[in-house]
Amino acid sequence: MPVAGFAGVSQHPEIACTFKEWLKDKKLTALEPLFEIPISLMGYGRLDEIPAPYALTYMSIPTFWNMLVFGAGLPTRWPKRFIYGFQRFWQKVSWNLTVIKSAEIKKIERGNEVIIHFDVPEHNMNDKNTRTEVREFDYLIVAVPLTFNIVSNLFSDKLDLGKPCSLTDQEKRLFGKVVTNPYCMTTFIIKDLSLKRRLINILPVQKIGYPYVVTQQFPGNPLVSFYSRTTERDQPDRKGIIAAAEALILKWGRVVSEDDLFTHDRWTYFPHVPVLAIKEGFYDELEAMQGKNNTFYVGGLMAFELIEPILNYSENLVKVHFTGKE
Repeated sequence: MPVAGFAGVSQHPEIACTFKEWLKDKKLTALEPLFEIPISLMGYGRLDEIPAPYALTYMSIPTFWNMLVFGAGLPTRWPKRFIYGFQRFWQKVSWNLTVIKSAEIKKIERGNEVIIHFDVPEHNMNDKNTRTEVREFDYLIVAVPLTFNIVSNLFSDKLDLGKPCSLTDQEKRLFGKVVTNPYCMTTFIIKDLSLKRRLINILPVQKIGYPYVVTQQFPGNPLVSFYSRTTERDQPDRKGIIAAAEALILKWGRVVSEDDLFTHDRWTYFPHVPVLAIKEGFYDELEAMQGKNNTFYVGGLMAFELIEPILNYSENLVKVHFTGKE
């Protein structure tokens, strides 16, 4: 595997395949049920869906070991969590940076420099106003989920709706190949419920729309979360997802009502490409595009939808393209 990213993977047919095929080739088929927990139940798809390069990036030795210990019911510090929330962590990181929050991008122009038109909200006593700014930058680093819909919206001209999106033909073609594994998190307040574990995996892997992971993060806290995968067309709908979670709760001998429903959110998760696109050199072309039009790309598509490989990839990108200290 490369130091960071997936450039060159297409030249290695032994890993340019699904993870299920890779396990079969390595005579590890007996381990399939074990890998369904961290891969399928964490939202990365079935073993016959996920390309092997993604799974192998995810399955580091420490991750695999923690999975074995957790699966055996032995004491472990996994899964870890941010006590004050993940958002609070990034807020602290931002304290020493210039961060413009709640900006609405109106137009991006790329040439010898990058010009960004954007609106930012302002508060003057009880009045809320909008200030328009135009700033010039040397480079643009795109850190949004790299799906076609999201990227094309970012590069659309909101100042002149008659103008086409400013993505290049190459960008449109590549990002048009990206797919996702959307999921929902539905939470209920279930009083006097205490799960034996703070995280429960449901096996065998459930069909689309049914809960596959249940968590109760803190003992004595009645907030219980249900994770369910959906299709890219948001099916099943909100009503179907909630009904499936309620049916599972009913199996526990509990009955919940609409009043017990706390939140229901849908997330665009795991931007990736199928095996065929990897074989055809998707990542070779994507990596070669870095720096064109003074634009760079980072995030889950480039490295795998997990914090550590994303940070590793971003650090490597800075070394290769900005500091020359690779």
